[in-house]
Amino acid sequence: MKNNSNSAPRKGPAGNNGHWFHSRGWWSSLRSANWQRRIDALFQTDRLWGVVFVLFFALLLPRPGTGINLGGLQVGDLAPVDIRAPYELEVQDEQSTEERRQAERDKVLPVYDYNSTYVEDLKERLHDGFERARLTQSAALRQAASSPQAEQRARRQALLKTPPENLVKKLRQDLGFRIDNDTIKALLAAEFKMEVEIGIFAALTRSLRGFVISDAQLDARNPEVRVRDIKSRQEWKEVNLDQNPDLELARARFSEEFQRIKLPRSRTQREVIENFFAHFVTPTLTLNSSETEMRREESAAKVVPLVTLYPRGKLIAREGEELGEEVISVLRVLGERKHAAIEMRGLTGNVILLIMLGFFLWRYANFHSRAYRGVQNLFGMLVFVSLLMGILAWGGIWLAETIANSFETLPYNRVDAYYYLIPVAAGAMLVTLLANARIAMVYSIFFSLLYGMMQGWNFHLTLFCVLSHLAAIYGVTHYQQRTALYRAGALVGLANFVAAGSIHLLTGSFSRDPLLVENLLFDVLCGFCGGLLIVILVSFLLPWFESLFNVLTDVRLLELSNLNNPLLKRLALVAPGSYNHSVMVGTLAEAGAEALQLNPLFCRVASYYHDIGKATKPDYFVENQRDGENRHEKLAPHMSALIISSHVKEGLRLGREHNLPQKILDIIPQHHGTRLMSFFYKKAKKLETEVNEVDVNLYRYQGPKPQTKEAAIFMLADAIEAAARTVEEPTPQRLREMMKKIANDIVLDGQLDQCDLTFADLDRILDAYVKTLVSVYHHRIEYPGYQFPTSRERAEEETGVHK
Repeated sequence: MKNNSNSAPRKGPAGNNGHWFHSRGWWSSLRSANWQRRIDALFQTDRLWGVVFVLFFALLLPRPGTGINLGGLQVGDLAPVDIRAPYELEVQDEQSTEERRQAERDKVLPVYDYNSTYVEDLKERLHDGFERARLTQSAALRQAASSPQAEQRARRQALLKTPPENLVKKLRQDLGFRIDNDTIKALLAAEFKMEVEIGIFAALTRSLRGFVISDAQLDARNPEVRVRDIKSRQEWKEVNLDQNPDLELARARFSEEFQRIKLPRSRTQREVIENFFAHFVTPTLTLNSSETEMRREESAAKVVPLVTLYPRGKLIAREGEELGEEVISVLRVLGERKHAAIEMRGLTGNVILLIMLGFFLWRYANFHSRAYRGVQNLFGMLVFVSLLMGILAWGGIWLAETIANSFETLPYNRVDAYYYLIPVAAGAMLVTLLANARIAMVYSIFFSLLYGMMQGWNFHLTLFCVLSHLAAIYGVTHYQQRTALYRAGALVGLANFVAAGSIHLLTGSFSRDPLLVENLLFDVLCGFCGGLLIVILVSFLLPWFESLFNVLTDVRLLELSNLNNPLLKRLALVAPGSYNHSVMVGTLAEAGAEALQLNPLFCRVASYYHDIGKATKPDYFVENQRDGENRHEKLAPHMSALIISSHVKEGLRLGREHNLPQKILDIIPQHHGTRLMSFFYKKAKKLETEVNEVDVNLYRYQGPKPQTKEAAIFMLADAIEAAARTVEEPTPQRLREMMKKIANDIVLDGQLDQCDLTFADLDRILDAYVKTLVSVYHHRIEYPGYQFPTSRERAEEETGVHK
């Protein structure tokens, strides 16, 4: 036997693990040998995963300058710890700065727009309208003058009653106001005379003298204003603006001046005309709100902010102290500040630490892979699990802060309590199930440090993460039943319960916390629920990780140990002798694995499937022959050897069809190795002639030889269990002699040359087999009246030869 740490060669596609999603077509195609080779090649690139590890966590971890994590504290909350300035900090005094800015805003005078050309424009519009109306009216009257006098009066009355449409349209365009028919009729009655036009314009001019301003736009707080001419863009300061006429006074002046105009005697027509032209008396000075606000903001922006200097290490708030607005503003600055130099310095420090962590994780994985071959790409797996848990932690932190901010009352607005709900210890449980507890312990140390860095270098949360990880590892170390995962979740929940409560007692302020009991209960409840979430997450992720890394876990082994499996049911029905043989081999292999501190569950489960190929031709195997007929008596020796060896190929075919894991498939050919089928070889030797010599290779199994200790255990158990059935009076001494003879034959045949089994290991295996077989084939007392012939006596009766 020589020492060789090479793993067993793969034959065919890797077996799927048979979980609920493996039956789907897309997953079956994905898990083809081609895809598995590509996935393996991807995870074998340690340098790539090292770079991904550093870059991912460098972007994820907080840096000095991006804020300390104090969980959304609000005014009135109690400081959970002593809060000190992490670096020299300048905090703007928002209140004082805003007061100074408001003072600067108040100094800016309101801006009013002055329409200095309004009266001139009004005169032009009024003249154009009246002139056009006079021409239209004169034309209509001249046309009526050629008619008889009675018809002239009728046309004149019609003109006054229904003014022409073109006249109405033109007047509306010229005057700029919607003039109604009553006003036009009244002006037609006044014949749009020149003196009427002059009188109306004079009344408007006198009423619009000075600045006309609306009371609604007058700012009583500012007796001084800035006036800006709309047309010339000139600007000046005006004082005592309130002494100018307002709109109501201007219209009163217009009404007074209007009384001097000679108009038709009809009082109604005079009122109609007055009411219409009173609309032309509008404010000539209007407040420009947008310009005023813009100037005030520009002035406020010139104010230099007032700042308070906090030297590095200065105490901002003591633990248990009620936080005021000033402290909250400091914390807000710490949470939002992003200074480029500090950012780069923090990023550089994080990258250096991550490179060190990644290097030591790689060195450990590389060293441990030599002794542990359960996961081929151990470093890639550890990094992948770390990345997944890092994303989970980041999302959990964000969700915890979101939930806490949605509440306003204690204890539901305490973000630190929700951190206990984040199931980050699921990574340790996954690594334990995929690899072993020792590797998971190393992973836990590395990830707990990363989690503490993510939480703003929070020591208490780092300690909580370590304890939760250790509980998860302990909970699934001895995974022998399906319910173990749920018990592990309850154990992690209990550990979280105690750890969260202890941390709260260590950090809480008993004298200043009126809700100490409520906060404590909420912390421990969140911790316990976090442990339950771990079970849910692991139950979902484990099947995917098993297939992704082609790992056979105890969870999958327990599923395969179900005797209702279609393969096992078929073997028990058509080949009961082979089935019983497999169960017995499993008992021996389990004892041998325990002796070498290997995985006894794997050896027991793999034994159930190591002879499944015998189900295709069960009658050709002696343990299944019950009618006394031996089918090999009518066959040539080489044909019998071919049929016997074919059960290996059939076993591999059936195993792949039922998605058995590759490690179990490897046991099917390796437990026979290249051993000689001596019975048929000797039979062929008896029939040997001088012409035809016997080729020994035709009577050997195809192999390969055992590549692992587990395969060697199966080879020994398979041969010893079959031979033990022929030992009469199986005393411990006879069994041991039988085992040594079989083991010597196997060793001398070179079957154990390719596995790392030592002679000391071989002795421990044989000792375990002796104890197991003695317990099975122990001496039994003879019951009177139930004496049965021994096997020797039966043989003598059958052959007629007495010895």
